[in-house]
Amino acid sequence: MILLVFGWLLLGCGFVSWGWAGEGWKRRQPFTPYNAGLCLASGLLLFASGLGLSLRGRLEQLLFDEANLSIGDPSYWIGCAMMLAGETLLVWTSSLGEGRRYSRRFWGLYWATMLAWLIFVIVRAFS
Repeated sequence: MILLVFGWLLLGCGFVSWGWAGEGWKRRQPFTPYNAGLCLASGLLLFASGLGLSLRGRLEQLLFDEANLSIGDPSYWIGCAMMLAGETLLVWTSSLGEGRRYSRRFWGLYWATMLAWLIFVIVRAFS
């Protein structure tokens, strides 16, 4: 049953991406809402897939490894990378102004905040 539902979800994701990609390719110049829709769909799919992958690793650790929540599982890191890529694509899509150009101020603030968080975590880890 899980394989059936997972297959349906995967097929649905493929058709969503295919539909938005086709319309986005037809209207690729100038940047249109169809391209933004493709980015939005791709970002949501990446984020959801990454969340499922990292949660799968965590649930497996809780159920079978007697709550050993180590971060050594590669599926956890792959899922986290997919979530970060999806989130970045969603932030870029939300920075689009008037459907054609993105806001450099918004995009720069996002990266500055991400860098500040990285520095905070590194400083906290070594102190």
